[in-house]
Amino acid sequence: MRGYIQALADPADAYAHRLADNRAKDIALSTVVHARAVAADRGGDPVASLRLLGKSAEILSRYTAAARPLPAPPSGRCP
Repeated sequence: MRGYIQALADPADAYAHRLADNRAKDIALSTVVHARAVAADRGGDPVASLRLLGKSAEILSRYTAAARPLPAPPSGRCP
């Protein structure tokens, strides 16, 4: 899980920085910071850590997916 968070953190951070200056941007930026902190923390309750790591990876993957451009529609007419 830590590896996934490390891989997703930079694209998610780039997405967060591109958001308009509002509450959503603040939340996205703080979420990325928190996810990196959770990934760096090796102590504590392993069950709680796994839950936090899982949730962090899920949110960062959403941000990363939102940062990707949408694929071009197929050429031709729609049925």
